Amino acid sequence: MYISATIKILIPDLLNEYTPEQAEKIEQVVSGLRHLLSASELNDFKAAIQQEPVLSVRRHPLRYHLAANTHPVPWCAWGEYLSERPVFTLHPLFHAGAYYVQEAGSMFLHHVMQQILPQHEVRVLDLCAAPGGKSTLMALSLRENDLLIANEVSRPRCSVLRENIIRHGDPKIIVSNNEASDFSSFNGFFDIILIDAPCSGEGMFRKDENALGEWSVDNVKQCAVRQKNIIGEILPALRDGGILIYSTCTYNAEENEKQLEYCVQEFSLENVAMNVPEEWNIFRTKTSGIDAYRFLPHRTKAEGFFLSVMRKPGNEPHLHLPREKSSSTKKAEELKSWLRPEWEYALYMENEKAFIHANARETAFLKKHLRFALEKYPLAEKKGKDWIPAPEAVFSAAFHSENFQQLELEKEEALRYLKTEDISTKGEIGWNLITYQQLPLGWIKQLPNRSNNYYPKEWKIRMQLK
Repeated sequence: MYISATIKILIPDLLNEYTPEQAEKIEQVVSGLRHLLSASELNDFKAAIQQEPVLSVRRHPLRYHLAANTHPVPWCAWGEYLSERPVFTLHPLFHAGAYYVQEAGSMFLHHVMQQILPQHEVRVLDLCAAPGGKSTLMALSLRENDLLIANEVSRPRCSVLRENIIRHGDPKIIVSNNEASDFSSFNGFFDIILIDAPCSGEGMFRKDENALGEWSVDNVKQCAVRQKNIIGEILPALRDGGILIYSTCTYNAEENEKQLEYCVQEFSLENVAMNVPEEWNIFRTKTSGIDAYRFLPHRTKAEGFFLSVMRKPGNEPHLHLPREKSSSTKKAEELKSWLRPEWEYALYMENEKAFIHANARETAFLKKHLRFALEKYPLAEKKGKDWIPAPEAVFSAAFHSENFQQLELEKEEALRYLKTEDISTKGEIGWNLITYQQLPLGWIKQLPNRSNNYYPKEWKIRMQLK
């Protein structure tokens, strides 16, 4: 059984809403599903990709505690469907990292992580991580001593990834900017690798108006070649017995099942089947003995998504690198109250700057070969006799916000703060932690007659306030 489109619409009527070139592309995409779907289901699929996209967000479990989750995403404890699209830019909770706008299908990764995560500590690599939704989702399943590297090869996209990781606030996450081949020297270092592979984007047609225009048969072929290269370059970094998660946001077999077959034939990877409730209506395929999971818009309340789980043969033990202790200098002692007690070990000093650094030993090992965009989280900088708090610090799970004087703002004033404008000078003299609905946004320094806004210019809201 599956959830079909609510009304049957004739295919010619559907395609009349596309240009001839777009209609031809749709037919080419549909032809790639004929081996999976009946003629009736293909009609429903075509109808579905012309409907409005599904909108969903993922709440941050440590921050978004203000309202009940009334429209849950079944496969993710923190996922929620929205009935209409708000202006996220003008919502202070969005800037506070209280939630992340994420496609519902990709949240299936949370259900997968619950089944594959071993008891021992793990090192995880999200190889193609920007903009950061899957990295921050995986991090929610990890434990204190685990490590997650969120990597992105594109520098502009890596900047976006870095900001999203900072707002998520988990010191276990390191952001790197490298090619897949740069990891080849780390033989067996990672226990879990996610390849959310660059793809032709067929599953984003109704969400991204540019996706259909950029799609072509040639692009599918180019993506398939690139995906195969990425797999071959990164697999040496996965330990024997480790898990590879492969996903795309496209439908065709060339970028999906064919890549899994390559993993089996060339690297002897073994398929790992997931336990998936039938009522979720996720389309499960088994090609060449490989279980895979497709989100099709006429079956599930999501955009297009594909995922499969593979295991590398063998059982190589996890490589243990002992954690280093934090600096014990006087300056570090001065800032202990800035961190929650369980995170004091992560306080490190470099010259006159303090950082939250949860993975110092791993970073020292990795940085010999990798470029980092975020290896430690800024906490404060000493200038003269004063410590200047870092804007990044307020989002960190390690930050002890209750130990600071706080200035709670209403929505309009919070938005003006996020635009880096002046706000009412009603704070106490000195540093004030700006909050909205008790969640930190950043800092101001209150002077006798005015306040200085320390929200970063590169993060500021540029949209006109309504």
